[in-house]
Amino acid sequence: MSSSRSFSDKSVWIHTKLLLLLLVCLFVLHWNTIGFLFTYWWDSSTYGHGILVFPLSIFLIWKKRSELDLAQYSPSLLGLFLFVLFGIGWWAGYWVDVAIIKQLAFFGMVGAIFWSMLGWRTTSIYLLPLVLPLFALPLWSPLTPLLQYLTTQAVSFSLSLIGIPIYVEDHFIHIPEGKFSIEEVCAGLRYVLAAVLVALVYVYLHIHQLRSRLVFVGSVILLSLIVNWIRVFVVILAGHLTNMTHSFVTDHADFGWWLFAFTLIPIFWFGGYLVNKEQKTARRQDASDPEIQNDTAHNVSINNSSARYVFPALLIFMLIIPLSGFYLKERNRQVLDSPLIDLQAPKPSGQWSGPYEVQQNSVQPVFQGSDREVIASYKKDGNEAILYMAQYLFQEQGKELIAEYNRPYNTSIWRPVSNGKRQIKLPDGSIIEAREVIIKNEQGKTQILWYWYSIAGINTISPVEAKILQMRDLLSRSKSGSTIILLILNTDHNTDSARNIMTDYYSNMYDALYATIYKNLDFTRQSE
Repeated sequence: MSSSRSFSDKSVWIHTKLLLLLLVCLFVLHWNTIGFLFTYWWDSSTYGHGILVFPLSIFLIWKKRSELDLAQYSPSLLGLFLFVLFGIGWWAGYWVDVAIIKQLAFFGMVGAIFWSMLGWRTTSIYLLPLVLPLFALPLWSPLTPLLQYLTTQAVSFSLSLIGIPIYVEDHFIHIPEGKFSIEEVCAGLRYVLAAVLVALVYVYLHIHQLRSRLVFVGSVILLSLIVNWIRVFVVILAGHLTNMTHSFVTDHADFGWWLFAFTLIPIFWFGGYLVNKEQKTARRQDASDPEIQNDTAHNVSINNSSARYVFPALLIFMLIIPLSGFYLKERNRQVLDSPLIDLQAPKPSGQWSGPYEVQQNSVQPVFQGSDREVIASYKKDGNEAILYMAQYLFQEQGKELIAEYNRPYNTSIWRPVSNGKRQIKLPDGSIIEAREVIIKNEQGKTQILWYWYSIAGINTISPVEAKILQMRDLLSRSKSGSTIILLILNTDHNTDSARNIMTDYYSNMYDALYATIYKNLDFTRQSE
């Protein structure tokens, strides 16, 4: 059981300076994580508001500094334990090069430092400034399809109300004058996130009742959605009235932000209404109960015998986790020092002939920074199958197999029609699972794609499982690398026939594929 004792104001100030020192050290040691995030914010149209997150968090912490007069510092071993967990999470994210894991773990470590040094009661005062960066991290993209659907439905309904003939296909809205696509950037996520940021800062400073806070934040989110629907509606209406010649048709990003800025007027008016309502309620309560008195301030104290141990333990773990990750990764970087032969297209098997050269404009997989890559076509009975393989022997930021910028097809040319899974039965009776995507371009051309990841001889279609396998592969100092195997077939909409052709190809070429992938690498294929 920990003993309790109070320290002088000088000791409290020293404890506060140690907290600031830990935060500075954390930012210095993880500058790559923060630097990458700032670059992402600067270049992103959806998460550009993230540039304001750090100044806002610092400002909010400073504004609440007076509440520390009622606080008691209680250094926490639980906070220290959470710091270690988040540190291990960052270490794992660093090994598998998943930026979002590193970013989440970093901000988790920031919160854990506050908890460790100040205790939960004091840290809870600063809870919102500590979690504010989460609304600027690129982890909200899964909401985009839902927002695209809502925008498409709301806008098409509004257009039909005013008598404009429309036809809706997926996220495309057709009008007599042309076609509009509700792209991901048009879904409204950027307005929702910016609105949430504004709402959270406002309620933290001015609104105190939980119910009022939820009502305000919910109202702001709804209003931001409506604003985006109005923006898209106006753009399509302008295209309809001007026969697609209005400037809004090709450039409407600035219009959206001006419209969003205008909505800040009703947002702050409603916020002021809720604040006044809270104040009136508080005055009535004070008047009805004169015994209610405000808490008087008292000196800040440090209440925990573990205070002397928390700081050095935090500093040690803070240094060990990133430095060990840097060392182990640099050790594995030596894999690139070994000479490698180029990745060659596998020799044909069965009745397939090839390999033949492929026109790059006919198929365009996008996998950046691969160490070895090959694309070739094979033919049988008048059918042509295109094989693409990209291999990563050593991965780091901007040069990794599993990344949001990598795609099995060029999204600016093709759009997905369907997405699913397929099982391929090989001659030896084993089953390989592949991800299937059917894509179509504006000319009506259709392609069917099958692909999977191969890490150390283990096949998977799951990006999460692939990242875990990559971590295991790196820790074992293997040089097998990570590979994507992609097969592409043009189809005349007879997908069953196309699938039979692709199954025949993989059945005949599977062994040759693996012999090619791991040629010149110190890897022995594992049995599955």
